[in-house]
Amino acid sequence: MKLWKKLNSKVVYKSPRFIIREDAVILPDGSEGEYFYSVSGAGVVIIPFDGEKIYLVNQFRYVLGKRLWELPIGRAENVNFLAQAKKELKEETGLSADNWKYLGMFYPTPGSGKTEGRVFLAQNLQPGQHNREPSEVDMVMKKFTLKEIDQMILKGKIADAWTISAFYLLKLKFKI
Repeated sequence: MKLWKKLNSKVVYKSPRFIIREDAVILPDGSEGEYFYSVSGAGVVIIPFDGEKIYLVNQFRYVLGKRLWELPIGRAENVNFLAQAKKELKEETGLSADNWKYLGMFYPTPGSGKTEGRVFLAQNLQPGQHNREPSEVDMVMKKFTLKEIDQMILKGKIADAWTISAFYLLKLKFKI
């Protein structure tokens, strides 16, 4: 099987959150083409679980023009993903946790973006004061049972790929 071959690559747009690249490529059939994709690095998604319920946050997502229920999610500023997960959980929810488990990783947009999600389970939770970013000031936090989250996913009330991927990893790892 022939693979794609990159001839060259250039940045066509750069922002503090991501870059857009354009690659000149040779496709497996031998023809030349262009491939555009975003590069945004890694992110973390946290499953705050108190043993019975999982904390979700609800926030307005500008690009979609609506509010979504999600797990706490954030961009990793460095490769210490556990430290980033702890920071993000505290920032969005005010929660801290004594017990952390790495559950795995996933690629949320492999056809159009170069990013990866790292999933962490946070347990033995303690409440505290959140430190939300300006775009998160209207964020709401609420606890849901695993069964309620299953139903929310089935009904489209949870439609975020990061949350669904992380929740599925949790279910597979713990057979729940």
